[in-house]
Amino acid sequence: MTEKRDAAGVTGEWARSGPRVLRFASTSELRDALLEALTGLPVPDLAWIPLDPSGNDEHAWAWLGRLIRGRGDWRDAAGVALQHAVTEGGELARVAFADLVACDRGLVAIERYVAPLAARWPDVRVTRSDTGWGMSTSRTPRLADVMRDRAELVAALASDAGPAAGAPTAGSPATERDLREEADEQPASGPDEDLAALC
Repeated sequence: MTEKRDAAGVTGEWARSGPRVLRFASTSELRDALLEALTGLPVPDLAWIPLDPSGNDEHAWAWLGRLIRGRGDWRDAAGVALQHAVTEGGELARVAFADLVACDRGLVAIERYVAPLAARWPDVRVTRSDTGWGMSTSRTPRLADVMRDRAELVAALASDAGPAAGAPTAGSPATERDLREEADEQPASGPDEDLAALC
């Protein structure tokens, strides 16, 4: 993920999801990139993309986790975009979200966006959990089971960073107005490595 300037001088970010290159410069474009990453997948009901013939694969939204860990200035935009993509993207987007939460510890950095989504769809089944969260209850745990198991990490990070950091907020996803307000804001550049230990 890096900031690029195209031939017309327009700046923005880009990410790779399997063979696709996704470009975004605003929250709404980031939401669109999340939804685009779920189209044309090799297995229509799964958000996993094969990387090579030996069976290695990657989540279609793995790039979002890298963005969140590497670019703190994009975290709020990523959280709002994720809320809209999961809400608007149907069942596949909800399963993709559940799998991403179960596989990417870095999402604790946007917990205030993740927790309300998980509370809205607690019964979505996880197809894979690279962290092991939720696996004590089932081979295909519910998102609620994953959230229960990851709560210890969330609490530990919140206590290290202070009471407001990483604290989940209750309620529904951000409104369309919130998305429009952030759509024209391009976050400032700058690396953020405070989650490097989670990777």
